[in-house]
Amino acid sequence: MDKSLIRSRFARAAATYSDEAVVQARIARRMTDIMLRTDFPRSGAQVLEFGCGSGGFTALWTPAFRPAQLWLNDLCPEVRPAALQSVAPGVPVRFLEGDIEQLPLPEALDAVVSCSALQWLEHPEAFLHRCAASLRPGGYLAFSTFGPQNVHEVTQLTGATLPYLSASVWAALLETDFEVVHQSEELHRLTFPDPVSVLHHLKATGVTGIRKERWNKTTLRTFAESYRNRFAPTPDGVQLTYHPVYLVTRKK
Repeated sequence: MDKSLIRSRFARAAATYSDEAVVQARIARRMTDIMLRTDFPRSGAQVLEFGCGSGGFTALWTPAFRPAQLWLNDLCPEVRPAALQSVAPGVPVRFLEGDIEQLPLPEALDAVVSCSALQWLEHPEAFLHRCAASLRPGGYLAFSTFGPQNVHEVTQLTGATLPYLSASVWAALLETDFEVVHQSEELHRLTFPDPVSVLHHLKATGVTGIRKERWNKTTLRTFAESYRNRFAPTPDGVQLTYHPVYLVTRKK
């Protein structure tokens, strides 16, 4: 996984992400609702959020849970101003810039949270063990990521994909250190006027950091034709599938 490419693609998409990332916004609301229905720690907790981006998820969960100390992390330093501004007023916050897989984690945490970011880690299982080591006994790890059907239309045509895992596989990976409090997954489908619009959407959300090849007129035409032939268009256009996965766990 080329972290420098991922960083550059997300940095370029910083200005368009909020407008285009409609599914990610739905996922952030859903993740917050799930946390609210658990015993996730409130008021006085030490919390790390990794992969915070411009703070869409942060703006939803911090007013409800109001941590005593919050660490926000993202690979892209460009998002720092927006991320810090998204934190609920009065919540102390520090920004940790860089690759969370390489940074030292804060100690004695009460919770680690993340929304739509874990799929970008190169060694997620090892990182989750590090999270467990940084959490107090009974501390929470809550995250959303994406499952195997995520953007499968584009994956089948380009071969470019991330190691997406189902909720049950994530739960199995976590069972050594955590007990599962909540586990679920769902599908969202967006409709676009044509296949090229799908690519524009993905570029505007920064999720093209796994494909280094450049598009040209020939490859775009081939992609569009194959998309329509393989995935039956609706009266309104073509569809793109998102497959969010949600887990809330407690350290054993």
